[in-house]
Amino acid sequence: MKKIAVAVLVGVIILGSLGYSLAGAMNTDTSETEMNETLITQNDTETTEIVEPDTMTEFTPPLVPVDLSLKLYKKGMEHHDIAIIQRILAQEGILDIEESSTYFGEMTEKALIQFQKQYNLEADGILGRDTMTILYELGYITDQKIVTRGVGSRRFGEYVTWNEVKPLITKGETIFLIEDYETGKTFELMATYGGLHSDTEPVTKEDTAIMKEIWGGQWSWKSRPVLVHFNGRVIAASLNGMPHAGLEDQPEGIYVSNRSAGFGYGYNLDYVKGNDVSGHVCLHFKNSKLHVNKQEDWKHQRNTRIAAGLDS
Repeated sequence: MKKIAVAVLVGVIILGSLGYSLAGAMNTDTSETEMNETLITQNDTETTEIVEPDTMTEFTPPLVPVDLSLKLYKKGMEHHDIAIIQRILAQEGILDIEESSTYFGEMTEKALIQFQKQYNLEADGILGRDTMTILYELGYITDQKIVTRGVGSRRFGEYVTWNEVKPLITKGETIFLIEDYETGKTFELMATYGGLHSDTEPVTKEDTAIMKEIWGGQWSWKSRPVLVHFNGRVIAASLNGMPHAGLEDQPEGIYVSNRSAGFGYGYNLDYVKGNDVSGHVCLHFKNSKLHVNKQEDWKHQRNTRIAAGLDS
């Protein structure tokens, strides 16, 4: 009987231990489940908190002023800086777009005009020196591009060969924004002809007037170093100031006499009409050549090196 009693007692103890262990295991499972659920809930909350701000930062202005690489921006241009300009205008509350782009279109122009009116500037829709000055004062941009050529540090162009530039040009379509290296004044030229260098013509009467003013009020064969703003790049070049070999009042492409600058009978190299000038001017790049002798012109090449910061 004693043996039976002991056996029963041992069995009770073993069953009790098993029950305790099972209960502990169940409690452990429950605790881990609750813990996992808590972690999932926290992670869900954390994920939400991370994602939501990202949808609201499209037009957050930079913490420090940014640098604009050109001195002038206007409608029709495409450049990576234009996305910065659009974000600034959006921050000012005058440009309502979902996301910025690199194209200066009608919406950007209208917003810029409104910005210029707001700050008592000439409302021409062109972002030039005066508008950049305001952007600098507001803390949006650095002052690098609003210092004049005469007193500030110079900015140079890429030293790119004519053979690299030529394939990028389309006759009658490509427009260069020309920046005079010495004065910083700008005007536009259209690429019209040229095999060994680029023959170009002022786009408008206003461009012609600016160019002539840069050359001292009269046309001259003297060449000047220039910076060519083109395809989002700034390229070192040299430009002469003598429109030649064309007649404004005659159709382009026919053979005429008494072409401009003393050129006699020949093909009328005057493509752009209504720009108040007869003929074209020559734009030279690194290693480009003259059409007359198919040789490099040392003056043009020196000017190009000056514009690239490689000569003085």
